[in-house]
Amino acid sequence: MACVRKKQSTAVRNIRFHYRGGMMLIELPFNQMEQALPDYSNLSTQLQQAALMLQVMANVEMEQRRQGEALAAVNSRLDNIGDLIALNPAQWRKEVPHIISKIAQRMGGPEHIRDVYEEAYKLLDERAGSSVQTRLTNLRQRMALEGVCKSKIDRKTKVDVIAADKRLTEIFLAIIKELAIREGVTLDESEGE
Repeated sequence: MACVRKKQSTAVRNIRFHYRGGMMLIELPFNQMEQALPDYSNLSTQLQQAALMLQVMANVEMEQRRQGEALAAVNSRLDNIGDLIALNPAQWRKEVPHIISKIAQRMGGPEHIRDVYEEAYKLLDERAGSSVQTRLTNLRQRMALEGVCKSKIDRKTKVDVIAADKRLTEIFLAIIKELAIREGVTLDESEGE
C-alpha cells in the first residue's frame, strides 16, 4: 500500500497512486511524507498504510473545499460584473448616483463622492474628446439668452449635459461601470452600504 523509496522520492513530485497485486500503493516524496505524518513506525504495516491513505484523503478534501470556496467567490464576482454590465441605460440617472456612492464608500467614505465624479468627468472628457464643463457653460448661456429664470439655469449640471447627448451617455455609463468593477462594487441591495 505505501511504497516509499529514498532513491525514487527525489524524482516523485506529486502524490502518485499505483495498483500492484490488487493493492493500491501511494507514493509521496520522502521529505513531504515525513512532514505530513507523525511517526507511525510503532504500528503495523497495515495501520501505517491506512493512516497514510487517511492523511492523503484528508488533504485532498481540504484542497477541494478551498477550491470550492474560491470558485464561489469568483462566481459571485462574475454575477456582480454581469449586473453592472446590464445596467439599464433608460434609468441611468437614478442608478449612477447609487453606484458612485458605493464606489466612494469602497474608497473610504462619502467624502470621496466628489473625487469619483471628478475622475469620471475627466475620463469622459478624454474619451469623448470634448469638455463637459464647456458644454455646461454653453447650455447655461443659451438658456440665459432664451430668457430662462436664473434658478433653472443654476440647477443645470454636468449630468444634464451628459443626458442630452446619447454618445456622452454611453461613454459615461461605460466609465461608471469600469470604476465600479475596479473597486469591486456590487449592486446587491441587501449589502447595507
